Amino acid sequence: MKNKRWFIVFAAALLFVGIAGAYVNATIAPYRHAAPCGKLSGFAGVLQAANLVPVADCTVDVKKGGCHDSRVCNISDPPTGKKKTGHCQATTDGQGCVCVAD
Repeated sequence: MKNKRWFIVFAAALLFVGIAGAYVNATIAPYRHAAPCGKLSGFAGVLQAANLVPVADCTVDVKKGGCHDSRVCNISDPPTGKKKTGHCQATTDGQGCVCVAD
C-alpha cells in the first residue's frame, strides 16, 4: 500500500513539474527574438525580473501607438547567442514596442 501511495505522489509531482515547465517555456517563447521595451506585468514580469526575459531601451510613443521611431536599440540581457543591438519595431497590435535583434 505504501508503494502505491509513493507512486501516486511521484506521478503527481512529475505531472506538476511538467505542466509548470511548459507554462514557463510558453511564457518566454514570444520574447526569444524580440525584447520588450519596458517592464512586463504578471508572470512574464516575474520571469523578466529573474533575467529569463530580456528588456530593451526603445521609446514607446503612447499618442502615436507603438515605437517613437525605428532607431537602434540595446537589449540589456539577450538570450545566449543573440546580439546586444537591434532596431525598434511596433508590436502587432500597435500598442507597444519591442527591440528585434539584428
